[in-house]
Amino acid sequence: MNDIRHLFEARLISIHPDTHMIRAFVPYDFITDFNGKKANIPRKVDKLALRHHYEMACIENMAAQMPSGTGFLEIRAPLGRTISLPINTNLHAIEGDPAKRVRLEEESETEKTIVEEEVMESQEEEIQRSLSVEYDLAEDSGEDTS
Repeated sequence: MNDIRHLFEARLISIHPDTHMIRAFVPYDFITDFNGKKANIPRKVDKLALRHHYEMACIENMAAQMPSGTGFLEIRAPLGRTISLPINTNLHAIEGDPAKRVRLEEESETEKTIVEEEVMESQEEEIQRSLSVEYDLAEDSGEDTS
C-alpha cells in the first residue's frame, strides 16, 4: 500500500475527483493493473485537493506537443476562480519533459562555460607569451644601445 502512495505522490497515478476512477499515466505492469478501477475514497478527503492533484498529474504527463492554432487553457483555482492562460503555439518548441529540458539546458550552459573558460585561459597564455617576447626584445634592444 505504501508503494501506491509513492506513485500517487509522484503523480504517476491519480484519482478522478468525480468518478473516483484510478488513472495510470505510465505503462508499467504494476501500475496499469490499477488503471480504470474505482478507488475507495474516505469522506474526509478534500475534493478540491483531489481535483488539483488530478489536473496537475494530467498536465505533467501530457504530451509535449501543442496543437496548432490559438486557444486558452483554463485552470480552476482552489477558491472556485477560473484562470485562462493563452496556449503557446510555438511550432519550433523543443519537445520533451520541460523539467528535464531545464536540466539539459543547464548542463549545456555549464559545458559552454567550461569551453569559454578554456578559450579565455589559452588566450591569456598567448597574450602573456607575446608580452614576454616583446619584453625580452625590448631588453635585448636596450642592452645593445647602451
